[in-house]
Amino acid sequence: MPICWRQHGKTALTPNLLDETASHDDLDLPFPSALDHASTTALDELFEANPNLNLLRKQRKKLKADWKKVGEALPNISFERYVHFWFLVSTRTFYFEMPNVKTHPPRNDRIVMCPFMDLFNHNDTGCNVHYADTGYTVTTDKTYDAGDEVYVSYGQHSNDFLLVEYGFVLDSNRWDSTPIDHCLMTHLVNTSVEEQLQQAGYLGGYFLNHDGVCYRAQVATRAQLLTEDLWNDFVAGRDLDNTKDEHEAQALIESQVLEPYLREAEDALDRLHSSYERSSSTSPRSCRILLQRWKQIRALLQRAAKGQ
Repeated sequence: MPICWRQHGKTALTPNLLDETASHDDLDLPFPSALDHASTTALDELFEANPNLNLLRKQRKKLKADWKKVGEALPNISFERYVHFWFLVSTRTFYFEMPNVKTHPPRNDRIVMCPFMDLFNHNDTGCNVHYADTGYTVTTDKTYDAGDEVYVSYGQHSNDFLLVEYGFVLDSNRWDSTPIDHCLMTHLVNTSVEEQLQQAGYLGGYFLNHDGVCYRAQVATRAQLLTEDLWNDFVAGRDLDNTKDEHEAQALIESQVLEPYLREAEDALDRLHSSYERSSSTSPRSCRILLQRWKQIRALLQRAAKGQ
């Protein structure tokens, strides 16, 4: 199953998971402990200055709120014991609506645990899953040979999401993407165009996937290059064939987004290799999966830089 528990790190679990402002200057690892939920490794490290951190902050916020309620009701339960089962449940539940229940409980709480169903691993494509009043039905999506693993899909999730929520990444994921807000907001979006993008609904939410830089990022880039009238034409779809603008935008994206992010990825990989070699306490599986993720991010960046 996706969760790995590192025994040596549990003594300092509470401050690291609940304190979003805690200092982690003593740590030099460019990765979170999303794989090892109970370790003391700083969750912020992989996503430092990166919008992926929002995934971790949301997870922390929910854990903190849940623990507050449970801790007050059951004061004899330790946080360490609670968080262990919190992750066990959160990674093994399925969405389910009780018959005739439309408004309560809230959508995020309409979950159940179903024995055997939680044995299915995730893939970017998988069997069809249907639920009814009596339970779940899994229908194969193709012909399987004896010995083949049968998958279901948890949803159209990037590897960043899978890493934070479940502690693993896929070797091949057609839904993979990585946010580039931190590069665009730092190198491209300045105060002179921030309001312009905000009013048009294009401020933030930028990402890179197998097809390249998303349309929202293209809009933000052209806000740096075009007059407001020409930019409005582009947003309205009236200036999509301007080759000169396209070349200039691509050059700007490469120099101000892709290249800085590539340097960040290379630095993260160097630091991971170095930390793994010198630290006897680092989990080998954690390092392997984080190296794999940074290599995937690097591959996305390199593919986009080549225009593929």
